[in-house]
Amino acid sequence: MDIGTHFLTGVAIGATVTNEPSQLVICGLLAVAPDLINGIPSHAYLLWKKRKEIARFGFNKALKVGTLERWKEVPQFFGWLYELLHSVWLTAALVWLLWIWLGPIFGLAWASHILIDLWSHKEKTDFKYISSIMPFFPFSKWSWPWAISWPDYLWLSPILMLVLVLYIIWQLFIGH
Repeated sequence: MDIGTHFLTGVAIGATVTNEPSQLVICGLLAVAPDLINGIPSHAYLLWKKRKEIARFGFNKALKVGTLERWKEVPQFFGWLYELLHSVWLTAALVWLLWIWLGPIFGLAWASHILIDLWSHKEKTDFKYISSIMPFFPFSKWSWPWAISWPDYLWLSPILMLVLVLYIIWQLFIGH
């Protein structure tokens, strides 16, 4: 799923128990953290490595946007980190730590990311850089066979975001 929907899902989870803005933002950030922890440094690395080509040929052409080609130049560590951040092992440990340290809602915000991606990341897609989630990584490369390819349902994201925003508004102003 996209970052915006993950963020709003985290905020919606937080809004079920609190209307404190800082806690809602933390829940939203925890829900996007599995992608941001890996995505920011891997994209920064790629932009730095391709900076001369970007200046010469433009962003889309230099980075071969929409293909797997650009990721062949990123160290394998980032792929490993992505899979680890989406594994049930790390998720279970982080949910437990967040539950103890900050409260159950924060652990659930992180877990929501994995649960959504498990169902919405299928290998067969036009966006070839979206891969299936391997929940038992690094011990198994098995992936969820019933997943859908969320880019094939991209039209659904704005609808889902609207539903989440309406739910958050309802929780903040009527539900508490």
